[in-house]
Amino acid sequence: MKKAVLILMICIFLSGCEGKETDGDVLSYQERAFEATLTVEVDEMTFSAFVSASAWQKDSGEARNISVTYTAPATLDGIKVTREHEVITANVGGLPFDDKGDIYSSLIEFTDLFCITSKPHSLTLEGENTRAEIRREDGTLYSLLLSPKTDMPIQISAEKKTDAGTKRTCVRIESFVFTD
Repeated sequence: MKKAVLILMICIFLSGCEGKETDGDVLSYQERAFEATLTVEVDEMTFSAFVSASAWQKDSGEARNISVTYTAPATLDGIKVTREHEVITANVGGLPFDDKGDIYSSLIEFTDLFCITSKPHSLTLEGENTRAEIRREDGTLYSLLLSPKTDMPIQISAEKKTDAGTKRTCVRIESFVFTD
C-alpha cells in the first residue's frame, strides 16, 4: 500500500512538471495599451528603451501605434521612434530626423514581439515561470517567459532564419504597466 501511495505521489509530482493549465490565450496582454521599460538584445547589440503602446486590435490587420524612446547606450539616448497609423517617424529632442528609408523600421522592429498573432504550440514550466513557444509558418520561433504571479511576460525572444543567418532578438521586461 505504501508503495502504491508513493508511486501515485511521484506520478502526480512529475505530471506537474509537464506545464501549466491554461486557456491557451497567454497573449491576451498584447491587446491592451501599455508602457514598459525594456532591455533589448538584437544579435550582438544591447540597448534600453521606454515603450508606450496603444491598444491593439489584432484582427484589424493594422500594426499598433507604438512609441520607443531609447535610454541607452549613449549613442541612442533620447532618440524617439514612433509608429502611428503605419507611418514611422523619428526625432531627438523634438527635432525630426531626415527620412533614411528603412532605418526607422529597423529601430522599431523589435516591438513586433508585442504583436504575435499565432497560438502557442507548447507551454512548459521553467522554474516558477511558464514558457510559451510559438512557431510561425515562416519558421520564426517566439519564446515568452511568463511570471507566475501575473501571467505577464518578463522576457520575449525570437529566432528567425534569414539568408544571412539566424537573427536573434531578446526583450527583457523590467517594468510593464497597462495604461487603459
